[in-house]
Amino acid sequence: MRLYKLHKYKITGSFKVKEESFLDHLKNNKQIKSAIGIIKKSFR
Repeated sequence: MRLYKLHKYKITGSFKVKEESFLDHLKNNKQIKSAIGIIKKSFR
C-alpha cells in the first residue's frame, strides 16, 4: 500500500510539473503572438 501511494504521488507530481510547464508554454505563446501582432501593426 505504501509503495502504491509513493508511485501514485510520483505520477501526479510529474503530471503537475508537466501541466505547469505546459501552462507556461501557453503563456509564452500568447506573449509571442501579441509581440508579432505589435510588430505587424508597426509595419503597416
